[in-house]
Amino acid sequence: MLLTGQTPVSALKRKIDKARLVEPKDLNNLISDRTNQAILTGMKLDPKKRSHSMREWLDSLGLTGATPQPDSTVVPEPKSNWQEKINWTAIAAIGTFLSGIAALIVIFKQPQPPSPPSLSPNPSSTKTP
Repeated sequence: MLLTGQTPVSALKRKIDKARLVEPKDLNNLISDRTNQAILTGMKLDPKKRSHSMREWLDSLGLTGATPQPDSTVVPEPKSNWQEKINWTAIAAIGTFLSGIAALIVIFKQPQPPSPPSLSPNPSSTKTP
């Protein structure tokens, strides 16, 4: 879209509806043959026909020298055994703490006092004149 000003036909329409992908160079004649071919290769429906890496695709554009290679790959350091033990210890401590609170609630929960006796007069105890 940057070079042509138009969004290309989606891969889904190309696959299902057999829509034709318009070459970028047909929309902008200032695009070089090399760039046009690199874009078309990157948009192939069959992944086996596309470039297999960004490096390979940049090579097809002639940009290999313009992008520096990283000196080394950063590999994440695996967690040590003591870090995993600390995690499990913390989980166990929190679980124990919550269980203790639940037990204290049950132990100290006051039973409901019985309802007070009714103070209303008993019909048999009232005398009528």
